Amino acid sequence: MTFQPVDAEKAFEMNAAVPNDSGPILSATPFRAAFGDEGIGARMTALECLASAIYYEAGSESSVGQRAVAQVVLNRVRHPAYPHSVCGVVFQGSERTTGCQFTFTCDGSLARPRNPQAWSRAMSVAAAALAGYVERSVGTATHYHTVWVVPYWQSSLTKITTVGAHIFYRWAGSWGAPAAFSAPYTGVELLPAKLAMAGNPEGDLGLMAAMGGMDSVDLDAYQPPQPTYGPKTAQIEAAQRAPLVADDVQGSLIADEHRGELLQN
Repeated sequence: MTFQPVDAEKAFEMNAAVPNDSGPILSATPFRAAFGDEGIGARMTALECLASAIYYEAGSESSVGQRAVAQVVLNRVRHPAYPHSVCGVVFQGSERTTGCQFTFTCDGSLARPRNPQAWSRAMSVAAAALAGYVERSVGTATHYHTVWVVPYWQSSLTKITTVGAHIFYRWAGSWGAPAAFSAPYTGVELLPAKLAMAGNPEGDLGLMAAMGGMDSVDLDAYQPPQPTYGPKTAQIEAAQRAPLVADDVQGSLIADEHRGELLQN
């Protein structure tokens, strides 16, 4: 992601001068994934990646702002232009300092300790999104940036709306219409080793603990307002199982929803 060389105040003015699209905001469809007991590994890995995007990209945003970021991730999962897994979308290009799609994956943010309360909030928002909650305010948005920067790709997309400090965009034309979001979710999630090692050094907030049970993360502590078309709550219950280990060669954790076990490379 590259930006035009303008200061924050000028960027704010330039962004405000671009009008929102005058047409209706067409809602995305609920995210559907057949997570059964045998798919708990993929389910928890997807939860970890989505919660990370929410936490690091929108940790200080309102509940609507956090749900909007989660919606962008899940919109991308189902669009032909992107990987078809949650972790694949979140960490796309993260191996390159200039190629990451989400800044936190390559700018060193993952090295910062997580705030327990904020992380629990992000986990709750992520769980609701994976359970089918739809944030309709951003429709089929696949891009966003803060009001303080002007990315070069901005003019090629359709501006939808501004939520908090983020401006949301969709692809122009049919590429941004609901019908374009038809790619199936793979059900296979790869967790980068650097995310597996992130979080609380005691291990009580990361994926390793989550795989052994969700008692350490209170998903009900934060419940955003839920309209009639969304789930009132999202409960994640993880069965006891051996902790995942990182692949020393690939640097990834690999879980297969269909088998409920690690895939060996």
